[in-house]
Amino acid sequence: MGVGEFIGKLFGGGDADKNVAVLRAYGKLPMYAEYRRLEVAPGAPSQFSQWMDAGRLAWVRSPQKSENGVTRPTRLMFRLPDAKEVVVASLWDSRDSLGRVFPFSFFIVCPPDALGANALERWASAVSIFATLERAHGELAQLGSGGDFYRLYAKRAVLLRPDDLDERVSRLLADAQA
Repeated sequence: MGVGEFIGKLFGGGDADKNVAVLRAYGKLPMYAEYRRLEVAPGAPSQFSQWMDAGRLAWVRSPQKSENGVTRPTRLMFRLPDAKEVVVASLWDSRDSLGRVFPFSFFIVCPPDALGANALERWASAVSIFATLERAHGELAQLGSGGDFYRLYAKRAVLLRPDDLDERVSRLLADAQA
């Protein structure tokens, strides 16, 4: 399903594809003075952004004058307390245009079963999603100094289960036995 078809289903009243989620983002970027928020809706997306905010004291301890802070590129998959969905996120060190330290994250939110029937399928799906999130992060260079973040990323669909999920699970099992 293409992004256009996904958006049509999302706003056209049809059933949205259960194998895609909307790309979400939260954090600071060097080309902007304020936070970037993309699809941070009530529920788990908002809880995740609040979780990042709660860690703000850790983020701001990053050295102000250094090119990089202490936040390492991180991949996360977890369920927030009282949430029915899981968050699959990639997080990077970042700052705003004024040099204030705060990480940036692309993420998706979905029911655990949307990723797979068991933990191994869910992890294989998450690894595929991490690659998609990292490609989206790589596209930030297109923004230069002040490009349109929202135009580049708004309503972008992220595939939840890769087409080759069974093969990926088999490779994970083979690697574990090697």
